[in-house]
Amino acid sequence: MPLVAPKTITNSRPIFFYRLSIIGLGFKSFIRKKYLWIYLGSSHLMKFAKPRRIRIRCCKRKILFFCYDKQLLHTFLAKIKGYRPPSRYKGKGLIEFKQFKGFVREKKGKRQHQR
Repeated sequence: MPLVAPKTITNSRPIFFYRLSIIGLGFKSFIRKKYLWIYLGSSHLMKFAKPRRIRIRCCKRKILFFCYDKQLLHTFLAKIKGYRPPSRYKGKGLIEFKQFKGFVREKKGKRQHQR
């Protein structure tokens, strides 16, 4: 008699998980009904309609995304990250977790001349 894997293993799909960190003074995020609201330092809140297949969890300074469809998740993240890309000089903005490991390198500012 051949060994048969349980149905939970054969029918499982990979879940893609991404974490965005919000770095900056006064930047906030929360979920109300079917919308993701983000305040990124502009004069108004930005409202993003949440796709049905994406699960979103908001913590204080982190937004967690879960989805089975990688392409849908990447397009939604690109749309959100386009509003506040990481600043090269201050390191503020929406930063993906894997970028913390050195991808976002801060540039040196102007040095003040000593007299």
